[in-house]
Amino acid sequence: MGDFRKLEVWQRARLLSVRVYQITGKFPSRECYGITAQMRTTSVCIVSSLSEGSGRNQGGVAGNFLERAQGSAAKLECETLLSRDLGYLTDAEAGEVLAEVMTVRRMLGHLTQRTKAARNGATRSPRTAKGG
Repeated sequence: MGDFRKLEVWQRARLLSVRVYQITGKFPSRECYGITAQMRTTSVCIVSSLSEGSGRNQGGVAGNFLERAQGSAAKLECETLLSRDLGYLTDAEAGEVLAEVMTVRRMLGHLTQRTKAARNGATRSPRTAKGG
């Protein structure tokens, strides 16, 4: 995967995490250890998994971290919906976060496919043709 800072998906996920911190800052203080902490942790897990995966880019290990990032993105989607349902986020705020989560999830999917394709290409041994 290379330098994670150069990955567009990491850059988008990082900005998403910053936005999650901003919007959860207005959640009720009683949620400090509840949904606020969950959403913040989940958003950070996306960028952290991407950076850790890029640092372990051997033997298919990176793919595991991409899957972890995908799972965290799905979890953030759920937490955003719950926060909206609880009245902690407006429809507009939730829509903004959800749109960005969907973009990040799509980008993660493409990166996962490229990583698997590259890994499969690297693990296949070239066939030699024997003439007769």
